[in-house]
Amino acid sequence: MGVLLLFAREKNCHNSIVTLLGALEREGLAGQCAVRLTSHARLIEDYAEAAASADRVLVGLSMATADAPRLVALLRDLRPHLRPNDLVLAGGPHSTAEDEAVLAAGADVVFRGEADRSFPQFVQAVVTGGNWRDCPGLTFRNAGQIVRTPPPEPVALDEVRSRFQSPRLIGSLEITRGCPYGCGFCQTPRLWGRTPRHRSLESILDELPHYRHSGYVRFLSPNAFGWQARRPAEPNVRAIVEMLEAARARHPMLLLVFGLFPSEVRPDYVRRELVREIRPLVANRYLAVGAQSGSDRVLHNVGRGHTAADAFRAVETILAEGMGVLVDVLFGLPGETPADAALTRRFMERFAPSGVRFRVHVFTPLPGTPLAAAEPNALDGETRAFLDEMGRRGVVEGAW
Repeated sequence: MGVLLLFAREKNCHNSIVTLLGALEREGLAGQCAVRLTSHARLIEDYAEAAASADRVLVGLSMATADAPRLVALLRDLRPHLRPNDLVLAGGPHSTAEDEAVLAAGADVVFRGEADRSFPQFVQAVVTGGNWRDCPGLTFRNAGQIVRTPPPEPVALDEVRSRFQSPRLIGSLEITRGCPYGCGFCQTPRLWGRTPRHRSLESILDELPHYRHSGYVRFLSPNAFGWQARRPAEPNVRAIVEMLEAARARHPMLLLVFGLFPSEVRPDYVRRELVREIRPLVANRYLAVGAQSGSDRVLHNVGRGHTAADAFRAVETILAEGMGVLVDVLFGLPGETPADAALTRRFMERFAPSGVRFRVHVFTPLPGTPLAAAEPNALDGETRAFLDEMGRRGVVEGAW
């Protein structure tokens, strides 16, 4: 056997891996190498089996920051087993932001940012014996020096496949990539850019038949209500409704999941007519709203781009139209005071009796973001006791 791709796939990186394999298929390269999926737990064992049958093995890892410590340990355990000609490839938000550290941990090549173009070019070079070091968007060592090749051109979203035929895989249908907002805690605009790229209506409808066997399609976007928006904070209501109507008309048995994490909606994009019109079209009975804080001062300091009043209005509007709400809340943001935390608690207390649920996290600085070097604020005792009580009541989920 020639070249074998061994991808370590877990739930949180499933979409990324499917997209990369779909890019291979799009470029006609899927038949030029074997593909095998494994888990983090079985990676070393399955690598040994792959190495026994393939001339060359490319091991792929997608690294989110939350998973980085255990994946770094896995890389160090894997490294002694690797043959000289095999390569460990790393991508994802953590690898993009900490490319040198990921190389030091044991990766051979880091793919920075989106790899829809660079990954197929890399695989083709390896399969044909070409020079993969000329591919864009890579970081690697050459003669002990760090080399970073220029970034690739952004891919048009209509070219992106959220599916792969062999083995049969399907991911969420990505309809928007990139975010115009610069939230200081978020890696998304640093990974995908701040100019949104939208999949066209025609492309969405062309992709839907591939979801028939699963019975549902989950739309993927940094902000579901931002699809085809012409200006910030002005949702294209007609475009969204027409897209969902067309999807339902063509595939009435296909459940449409729209506006749920990680494709939550920004509060400043919520409009009564939009919620009213999509409600009978989508399968989900609630929407996820990224409020983050009840303090305008905190929201301004982290560059969120909306106000606490926007979040109040969004939740009230969604409830009034008969849908439920799951609100994302982030405590411990830099500069947050007990008074700021109290405003967020007040926001939660206002809506909890209405059946609103909350997904709570404590700020963790992420590499590559403006707040990467910021110190998280410890939760004050009153906030911790409040969250514990809300958790016992089943109103709050998450980690604090």
